[in-house]
Amino acid sequence: MVNSIAEPGKPFRYEVNTEQGKFNIPLSVFRGAVRKSGAIAVNIQANNDTINALITDGTLLNTELLPTDQYTLPAAVQINNNQESAEIALRINMAYLIANPGKQKALCLKLTGSSVSTNPVLDKLVLLIDPIIFTPVAMFQATPKTGDPKTISFANQSKYALKYSWNFGDNGTSELKSPEHKYTAAGTYEVTLTAEGIAGAPKKHTYQTTITVL
Repeated sequence: MVNSIAEPGKPFRYEVNTEQGKFNIPLSVFRGAVRKSGAIAVNIQANNDTINALITDGTLLNTELLPTDQYTLPAAVQINNNQESAEIALRINMAYLIANPGKQKALCLKLTGSSVSTNPVLDKLVLLIDPIIFTPVAMFQATPKTGDPKTISFANQSKYALKYSWNFGDNGTSELKSPEHKYTAAGTYEVTLTAEGIAGAPKKHTYQTTITVL
């Protein structure tokens, strides 16, 4: 399930191609045999019946099928001789995901092979994508530093964001996630945080609040 944004140091889960407007999910097809000799051709097809059944029986809540005209997927892939797996990618129209954040999108992929048999327990993959990850929410709390009330610590509480832009209201700025800022004078200041997510600058959110510096 893809319901959180990728962050540095965490496993790679997707790739955003803003130039092509694609949200790409890398996938792999593995052979189950102990031996790696011989090439294997594997067919890949969407299995909408599985998703519809999971929605009907209540297993998947607040979920709808990913429309077939909103993604592309190879119809087949070949695992070459002496290779254990082959990589493919599901490419989804990012504009559709951004415009339809209400429900998570689901797709089931089924594997078949003309020259090999597939394990019925392992030949299906259910993918769930929550479009909420394209909608960053900026939020923070401001706390005076102990013993130094003019230095304010800003605790970033934003969701689904990767980049941050701060304006501290006194011409000071920062791009750190959770910065500290020292004010030169007591008073009230309008502090603004702009959060930018995986969709880039066109999809960002700004939060502004007034703080009092003693």
